[in-house]
Amino acid sequence: NYFSIVEADQTAGWKTYTNSEYGFEIGFPESWKYSVVKSSWEGYLIENYDIKYSGVLLVFKNLELASKQRFGGIPIMVIAPDIWYMMSGPNSTIAVSAAPIGPSKIGQNNKFIFATPPRYIGFGDDLNNQQINEIYEIVKTFKAF
Repeated sequence: NYFSIVEADQTAGWKTYTNSEYGFEIGFPESWKYSVVKSSWEGYLIENYDIKYSGVLLVFKNLELASKQRFGGIPIMVIAPDIWYMMSGPNSTIAVSAAPIGPSKIGQNNKFIFATPPRYIGFGDDLNNQQINEIYEIVKTFKAF
């Protein structure tokens, strides 16, 4: 007798944030009370630190976690395709952090590449495993349009 186990959708009932300016949406649990802070990411040419690159960084801050813990939020980098090409892959020429890895692409549309910075949850944060898993689940809901 053959049967399969179907995993329930962990994101059913979540609220959706839609950003029409950049063309994406992302889901959040009902328990998340968040704000969106627009700032910028910065990078530099690996061969010449004087040559800088930057772009939009949207940070989704859980107001409850931010007040109790050092979690800085979920950062989403908005990157022009030509800049993405220069910062991704084994022959990247732009670095955005001291980490030996580049950003992780989470989506794209016809204008932008979207990514999370290297190690965006960070070290030393006092989040528990459930909170960390929830953050990863939130990022998985990202959809560009």
